[in-house]
Amino acid sequence: MKSFFMQKSFNCTFDFLPSKNKKSEPTVIYELPVQIVRFKISDGSYEVIATNLSEDLFSSDDLKYIVGLRYFHAILFFDFISLMILIESHANFS
Repeated sequence: MKSFFMQKSFNCTFDFLPSKNKKSEPTVIYELPVQIVRFKISDGSYEVIATNLSEDLFSSDDLKYIVGLRYFHAILFFDFISLMILIESHANFS
């Protein structure tokens, strides 16, 4: 399965931010490097993620693998919690 990697650099100004915060201190602007990665998961179906991981350290296949592990662990955690709730609701602690 072929992965697609796209990166776009641009600067955005958030004109809705106040020039000073509640303590009358000037607003601090931080730069956040973000890359957009688009994976083809089936015919005509794509998944898009935004990450701040370096393109030099992680290839698009590495990112796809990392995202897959994250979803796998989230599903395992959900299944574990569901099982604990089921056991707790049917346990007789008298």
